[in-house]
Amino acid sequence: MIAPFCVTIDCDGLHEHHAVWGLPAPTGIEAGAFYQRSLEEAASWLRNRGLPATFFITGSRVHEESLRCLLQLHGSGHELGNHTWSHPYDLSHRDEVSVRDEIEQNHRWLAGHGVRCAGFRAPGYHLPRLAVQALDELGYRYSSSQITGWVYPAAKWAASLALRMKGRTTNTVRHPATDMWTPPAPYHPDPAGPHRPGNSRIWEIPIAASRWGLPTVGPLIHACPFPFLFDTPVSRPWMMNLHLTDFTPETPSTPL
Repeated sequence: MIAPFCVTIDCDGLHEHHAVWGLPAPTGIEAGAFYQRSLEEAASWLRNRGLPATFFITGSRVHEESLRCLLQLHGSGHELGNHTWSHPYDLSHRDEVSVRDEIEQNHRWLAGHGVRCAGFRAPGYHLPRLAVQALDELGYRYSSSQITGWVYPAAKWAASLALRMKGRTTNTVRHPATDMWTPPAPYHPDPAGPHRPGNSRIWEIPIAASRWGLPTVGPLIHACPFPFLFDTPVSRPWMMNLHLTDFTPETPSTPL
């Protein structure tokens, strides 16, 4: 059996990108223009390849023009998912009230625009323990938050260290090392430790690493000169995770 190939695009804003790389906060005009231009480029990239995708939405970053574009994409068959209201990288370090508010506020906002969410993605590639119960209670079918293997955590640690050595700060949060042992295939997570199988009603569909250890995420795709390193067993769902920052004029075209 050949497992599905899935394209997902995280739609957090330019503020989040700058916070990760220790850059000055953008102006509202800059952030709005970036969001709309990148969203249009992403839509064109998908249309030219005949691909459906899931757009994980951070509601607080969506301007009116971009909202119209997202709803048009939804109407044409693309899925819109919940990516929290404000994309806090430290979601896993927050208390239950804050975690629920981030998920539920975005859920209500999307529902108010006619979108019934079935999927969730947490910021930073880590499904918080407190999020699992909230997603269960809201009737979500799946999360796609965990990332498997050691390559991405190692690259993230090295990039954070390099930024700090340059005197720049980053909002990136290091998550438990146990995330490296997240199963590569979909599973029902353990509410007490979402990196391992358990009895939750939702599915966790991880961004699984290839047979060579590389997860299919935008920064690694653009940096790696050898596409075969992303080869994934046919029995395993291949989750390609991109961001709006992968669809800017300064970014090389995403290969597929």
